[in-house]
Amino acid sequence: MGDRVQARWSTAITLTNGTVDEVYGKLAHIQFDDRDVDWAVCADLKPIAESECDEGGDTGSGVSAAVTKCKRACNSNCKGVRNKSKCVGECRRSCG
Repeated sequence: MGDRVQARWSTAITLTNGTVDEVYGKLAHIQFDDRDVDWAVCADLKPIAESECDEGGDTGSGVSAAVTKCKRACNSNCKGVRNKSKCVGECRRSCG
């Protein structure tokens, strides 16, 4: 959480800068720079190029921390399902 990303606000076509303040399964709650808030699909989030350069610990994969967090949450989101490995795989693919 706290990752700077670009996301679509509601049905907007263009990406808008914001900060991830919560991740729930395949969705991330975004606080946009203009103070609007909305949920976005993790797979649709794009890292902001400046924040990638500033972090120093970036592995060069281009994957934002929000996407990584979304993927890590898949195990707990698939608890109790009949085919957990299939559920986790689908969940991770939807994260990005």
